[in-house]
Amino acid sequence: MNLETQQIVELVHQVFPDADVVSSQRFRGEHSNANYDLQLAAPASSIVLKIYSSDLDGHSAGKETRLLSLLTSETGVPVPRVLHFDDRGDLVSAPWALHARLPGQPLSEVIDTLDDPGLESVGYEMGRYLSRLHQIPLGEFGELFRSGPQNHPTEKGYVIAQATRWLEQCAEGGLLATATIDALDHLFVQTRLLTRRQACLIHGEYVTENTIVERGISGYHVTGVLEFAYAQAGSPELDMSTLFLREMERLPAFQKGFLDGYAESGELVRHFWGRLRLYQMFACLRGITAAHRSGQSQREQAYGAWIVDHLDPLDSAWSTAVQQP
Repeated sequence: MNLETQQIVELVHQVFPDADVVSSQRFRGEHSNANYDLQLAAPASSIVLKIYSSDLDGHSAGKETRLLSLLTSETGVPVPRVLHFDDRGDLVSAPWALHARLPGQPLSEVIDTLDDPGLESVGYEMGRYLSRLHQIPLGEFGELFRSGPQNHPTEKGYVIAQATRWLEQCAEGGLLATATIDALDHLFVQTRLLTRRQACLIHGEYVTENTIVERGISGYHVTGVLEFAYAQAGSPELDMSTLFLREMERLPAFQKGFLDGYAESGELVRHFWGRLRLYQMFACLRGITAAHRSGQSQREQAYGAWIVDHLDPLDSAWSTAVQQP
């Protein structure tokens, strides 16, 4: 959703009636929600206007507001302070919020300028913060703060239920070859890796676009983590899957720093790499169906190609040959 200047002013005046909007600029890059970087006068401040995606219902948008109020005190993870949240739909059709502006810029904008020590340092901080989120235990796998048909008490039950739904969509829409669909179904059903006993809080979109960094004397440091509207109860490897599909594969120093930071206060379980591969398949399957719904054919094809390149029905021993993760 793209807003006109007058619409932005009207929303800001709901919280700051006398403020002047000196400038407004939409965040660069791809983001699930529309974020506007605002500079105000009277009072002089930097804030973010967030318009939630039409893909999200009021619960999901409100979920982020609830989480942000808890995370800093619970985990020490730097997150935005919520100034206002509104899901009434009277001024704009989608839920919206005002957040305090965190200093810095998305890591995605500078990551390709960093040398190996810089990548390792930022990766270390990202891993450390993610491990803190994962230390929050939750009762079942699936949605937060409400029960629903997609929630499940076991990890494997949750994964199979979700994957089955997405595989059916792929079959109906011709998004994957029948042999690939059958191989994925067999993989998720037969795997012995999905035995995690308890769900934990996962971010849901832990990527460089949602990580804010600021340059200091000794290099860039993580100053904030954004976008908790897609948070859920799940497994750590699912939260890492997109990072490892993208930056981690091409930036080994970034990967090393991330894993070192995560292991400092979290745990990389036995058979971590097998579980990660399994969740990468899971994430790509989810990505195919989401990209198809939004008409992003190039992204849909990229997810499908990754699955085909990495899924060999005759070479699934990494997922079925062990009893415990």
